[in-house]
Amino acid sequence: DIVLDLSKGYRAIDFAAMQQADEIILVTQLDVSSLRNVVRVMLSLNEREGFESKVRVVANRVGSTDAEISSQRAEETIGRPIFARVPNDSRTMMASRNSGIPLIEHAPKSKLFQSILTFTEAL
Repeated sequence: DIVLDLSKGYRAIDFAAMQQADEIILVTQLDVSSLRNVVRVMLSLNEREGFESKVRVVANRVGSTDAEISSQRAEETIGRPIFARVPNDSRTMMASRNSGIPLIEHAPKSKLFQSILTFTEAL
């Protein structure tokens, strides 16, 4: 499997990569501006044949603020289900990153790692 982290600008090469992809993972947070951007990106992708069915939305940093929009409301806003939810656990993530130890080794039993494992296995 190959994973590409594409630019935010969606250049021609980005669209070429997405056209060849089996799955397109659109990562967002559950706040108004992020969800507004998801809607814009989805409108753009829906204009291209075959893209809409490939897109999976992943909510990142779930539970990071009290002002966060509920998953149900987010799904209503974007018009599709949220494929996966990755909890906010910045302490574990930063400790892993700062120590240079991959999350799988640093905190394999953490909710953060387990959620990532679950959603990648679902792909």
